[in-house]
Amino acid sequence: IADFGGEPTLSFRYAIPGPQYASDGFLTAIASDAKQRGIGLHLTVYESQVDWAVCQTLYPDGVLVRLDRLGILTPDLTLVQGVWLSPAEIELLAARGVSTVSTPGSNLRLRHGIARLGPLLRAGIPVALGTNNRALADDEDLLSELRLAAGLARVTDISQGGPWDTRPTLTEQLAMLTDNAARAIGLGGKSGHLSVGAPADLMVLSLQGIEGPSLDLDASLIENLLGRASARDVCLTMIGGAIRYREGELQGIDRERVSALLREAHTYSRAAADPAWPEFWSELRAHLRHHYGEKIKLARHRQNSA
Repeated sequence: IADFGGEPTLSFRYAIPGPQYASDGFLTAIASDAKQRGIGLHLTVYESQVDWAVCQTLYPDGVLVRLDRLGILTPDLTLVQGVWLSPAEIELLAARGVSTVSTPGSNLRLRHGIARLGPLLRAGIPVALGTNNRALADDEDLLSELRLAAGLARVTDISQGGPWDTRPTLTEQLAMLTDNAARAIGLGGKSGHLSVGAPADLMVLSLQGIEGPSLDLDASLIENLLGRASARDVCLTMIGGAIRYREGELQGIDRERVSALLREAHTYSRAAADPAWPEFWSELRAHLRHHYGEKIKLARHRQNSA
């Protein structure tokens, strides 16, 4: 904050990978410190069925009920993932004004499941779109990820009597990329929209890429853009009135140097800390499958009994 607090396009949040990794005392303290600093919280909940099962085992009354008792569920909280949220938990999030972030491509790649956007949107919960640095095609293309999210929103288990989930409206889809996204990172009301006095942050899309014989001439421009455009069609981006990208070229950034630094970081992060580690991987994987598999069975049994 001392170094970059003056940057208008940056915000700061404490991020916790899951409530099961934090004590009540830690959560309370970190929320209090965040409030004093004027920043928010990011909390990953129910990213996978394993997360759900562990939370069911640790918190029989419900992990969100626990967080609510601690005063964590407030508009300053952004709940990330929420793939396995129940209807009652969704209602609680809506009542407390919590924002959410969905990463559909990452959830599919990591085999975590499909978030139910329909119930979240119907409850009035702001949903932002993210990639978790794990976009489905590894291209960080938000427009493609948005189409994936909208398409998956129709998925529902009608065998359990659930309603058909409708596709998010155009307004809801745009909000996932703009206003809701700004709110999710603590810039609500300051960014995410174009208006007099707002930051001149924008991108320009070429229409050439969406044209073709299959173009729906009866659809609106926004419908065709959201239905057909991709990152390849972005021809200009502007941040704070300054052009940062134009026609394939980054402005004022050494692309090769940045790419080299990223490759170096990836190589370092993938290196085994212990040379013997690969030998233990298959044994550890079998142990984890059994350990968490039993927790999932127990959680399902408790759910069915209830």
